[in-house]
Amino acid sequence: MTNHRFITSLITGFLFLFNLQFAHSCSTYKVTAGGKTMVGSNYDTWFESPRIWFETTGYSASFSGARQEGQNKFAPQTGMNEYGLAFVTLATATPENGIPPVNKMRIENRTNYLKDILHKCKNTDEAKAYIEQYDHSTLSQDVFFYVDRGGNYLVVEPYKILSGNEAKYVLANFVLQQSMTSTK
Repeated sequence: MTNHRFITSLITGFLFLFNLQFAHSCSTYKVTAGGKTMVGSNYDTWFESPRIWFETTGYSASFSGARQEGQNKFAPQTGMNEYGLAFVTLATATPENGIPPVNKMRIENRTNYLKDILHKCKNTDEAKAYIEQYDHSTLSQDVFFYVDRGGNYLVVEPYKILSGNEAKYVLANFVLQQSMTSTK
């Protein structure tokens, strides 16, 4: 019996090692207290050369990111504009669970789309109105979290938008590579 348990444990452990998957996780939070709102996030990534840059087109904004897109251009992972509207990108697989909307504009360039929101919107109400013009179902590997200086927030998924204003809000993901397929 002891020999049988040892062999079973050994085989189970061996099989477990072959089923290990890499995980990509991101998290973000916002806290509003005493009339001030703070936003934070982590950026778990395989990119090894993060950048911070500033742009003055429209409303001035700062961005951070590491995925190079063309010569001397980077895709933003986070950003904040001069009015305190900030966003964080959380990488996650979002299964196709909806029909792409009709009569919505197509997002031609993810980087420009994300930057334009901060260059054109002062708060989450304006950001929501801007975002609702577009078919964001094509951004199926991302969830976007927008927060304004008043503590209002938007969670933008490919097929829905959640608005809120709780004083404390945490959003996280933890996606195993194996679970990236839809279970319907």
